[in-house]
Amino acid sequence: MTVITEDFRRLDGVAPFPADLAFVYFTVPRRRENAAGTWVVVPVEVKCRLVAGKLTSPNLDPGEATVRIGPHGPTYKIIIPATDARLWDLIEMYEPADPPIVSLAKQYLDETERVRDDALGIVATPGPTGPKGSTGATGPTGPKGDKGDTGPKGDTGATGAASTVAGPKGDQGIQGIQGVKGDQGLQGVQGPKGDAGSVNNHTHVPADVVGLPATLASKADLVGGVVPQAQLPAIAVTDFLGAVVSQSAMLALSGQRGDWCTRTDRGTDFQLIAEPSTTLTNWRERTYPASPVSSVAGRVGAVTLSVADVPGAASSNDVRLSDTRIPTVGTSPYDITFVAQSGNRVAGLGDVPAGIKLRRSVTFSEVLFHCETADASGNLVVEVRKNGVVVSGTSTTIAAANQVAGGTSTGTWAFAAGDFLTIYVTGVGTTPGKGVTAELKGLA
Repeated sequence: MTVITEDFRRLDGVAPFPADLAFVYFTVPRRRENAAGTWVVVPVEVKCRLVAGKLTSPNLDPGEATVRIGPHGPTYKIIIPATDARLWDLIEMYEPADPPIVSLAKQYLDETERVRDDALGIVATPGPTGPKGSTGATGPTGPKGDKGDTGPKGDTGATGAASTVAGPKGDQGIQGIQGVKGDQGLQGVQGPKGDAGSVNNHTHVPADVVGLPATLASKADLVGGVVPQAQLPAIAVTDFLGAVVSQSAMLALSGQRGDWCTRTDRGTDFQLIAEPSTTLTNWRERTYPASPVSSVAGRVGAVTLSVADVPGAASSNDVRLSDTRIPTVGTSPYDITFVAQSGNRVAGLGDVPAGIKLRRSVTFSEVLFHCETADASGNLVVEVRKNGVVVSGTSTTIAAANQVAGGTSTGTWAFAAGDFLTIYVTGVGTTPGKGVTAELKGLA
């Protein structure tokens, strides 16, 4: 298998942009057997992307092939050799060279005659053509250069075996040396220009042009330099005409349909739905969603309330505003959250053996004990203590299945200001879990 490479550049030496040349395509002109004689090559293009103008093909089967440079570029017949090669070497080796130019003098003469014929073919007069001027004398033609000798034809390459790679094409003969270009003859003097033909001036009425009357009838008209309202589309540019303080000021505004203004006396906007703007019925007051509040203390508009407007409202000299009454003892909520243990549970006072010193008298009515994780099995037994002594009715036994949700005990347990409250674990289950928290609910 063979890899074909090539470097493509523009005339200025810069790699072409992908928009100009991005791919090179390889295929075969017809089905053939591969070089190794093991499979059939089918004429399906192999698309190779250029990277910064450089081509590197995948492995290609040696033998007869074609290459196309770009999606619409020229296609060349090549023979892919058995070893890696440059693309241009293959194109030059197997593509016939352009025939040499026999005489540049003749080429230049042909081009001059073509330009002359093109110029003479331009006709730009609608009237009769004036008489053609006399043709100037043609200058003598320069001597024709000698034809270069044709180089000898290259030897024909040997023909390869029927099912293997074709032999290389013979080298191209050397091109003969081009003859010297003859001197160009002098240009003949141009004859005088013929008289211009007369121009036929004529006019047409609109009916002479097919469809013109109907087209003109469908156009918009101008009245006083503007398009009439009746010929304007339904949607037009609207303008804000400003804020006015009364109906008469609104009717004095100059506007067109769609223009609008603000009525400060009503607090709403009005919009023109027809013209002229001096007619009240041509103005429409814009509607707004209904407000859920229609009045405040029987008042509407900008409302300022006083104590007298609100029944039951305290006045500024109401004695209740300066009454520093102390709440009744035993009526204020006094709840406590006590985190007794945070690690694996053990019997005893846990992490806070000193407990909590209460700052006021309080009576607790409920205690909830809960854990972070449960024991593997067995029960947790925990109680509340006051000044180191168990509080009767607070000992709570909680099975492993309920230890996370917690267990509750209720009763009436009075504490005085200065008493110490502690939580004591008297028993744990097997493989104890973590944490013990007590939630006490009381009134002070």
